[in-house]
This record gives sequence, C-alpha cells and structure tokens, in this order.
Amino acid sequence: RDYRRVYMVDMKELYADLAKHSRRRLHAMLGSGPAPFFADVPEAWPLPGDSVGSKPERDAFGLGPVRSLGDFEEAADLSFKDRRLGSFALRGGAPAED
Repeated sequence: RDYRRVYMVDMKELYADLAKHSRRRLHAMLGSGPAPFFADVPEAWPLPGDSVGSKPERDAFGLGPVRSLGDFEEAADLSFKDRRLGSFALRGGAPAED
C-alpha cells in the first residue's frame, strides 16, 4: 500500500505493543490461546471512550447477560478454545444434505 500510510508499517513499535494487548483480550474472551504464565492476574483495560480500565470479569466486551459465549459456541457448533468447527458450522448453518 504505497499510496497511503499504514499503521502497522509506519509505527511498528506502537503496533506491536497494542497488538499484544489486543490478542490477550481476545484470548481472555474466547478462552483460547496460551495458558497464563504463572498466575497472571487479568489486567484492567480501557474500552473505547473509557478513561479507566475495566476488569474482564465485568463483561468488558459487552456480550450481554442473555446468552453466554458457551451458549453461542454450542448453537453454532464450534469451539474457540479448542479451535474446532463442527459440521453445522462448516455448512454455514445450512441443513445436512442427507
């Protein structure tokens, strides 16, 4: 992309730092990724528009109280933690062609 500036190319150090924190948040939400090193305490992170970090236990991603992420995984026939897609997910939710 020579025609415009690209964040991850122009500011490599900042991008690497932010990407690291973003990946940790994503893995914390999905229950995937590497196991915590020793007894890592979940850190507080700011959300867009916040000046104070929020603890991950408080539903920091705004998923809501109606269904859990586990309920979604079961309905969609997938597992983020195990990195598994079931046949229903691979068909995109279409019925089986039996």
